[in-house]
Amino acid sequence: MNKQRNHKIYLQVIMISATFGGLLFGYDTGVINGYLPFCGKTCQLHLTPVTEGLVTSVLLLGAAFGALFCGKLADLYGRRRMNLNLSFLFLLASVGTAFAPNVSTMVVFRFLLGLAVGGAHRWSLPF
Repeated sequence: MNKQRNHKIYLQVIMISATFGGLLFGYDTGVINGYLPFCGKTCQLHLTPVTEGLVTSVLLLGAAFGALFCGKLADLYGRRRMNLNLSFLFLLASVGTAFAPNVSTMVVFRFLLGLAVGGAHRWSLPF
């Protein structure tokens, strides 16, 4: 009976972790929508349609790489350590995107944000 209860708790932790990974992914892809109208202004980043698309889509590219590589890193270094590192990366990249002075800096930090989001989503999966 106790083994079945432990299995149920383990499954709930996995489901909650995967949910938060999906939430972060959805939040980061959606939050850029509110920012884009202001980016084209002269007092902001002066985004053209090409750079606007780059800033928007680079998070998805980073998430793909994060999901691809962070599972192996979690196997090597442990899921707890990986979670802490991804949390730090997420914080660093969030602050970096908030204070990005130009488009190239914004793209780099959005890619790092994607790595953190994709990695957080991937390591929480059991396979």
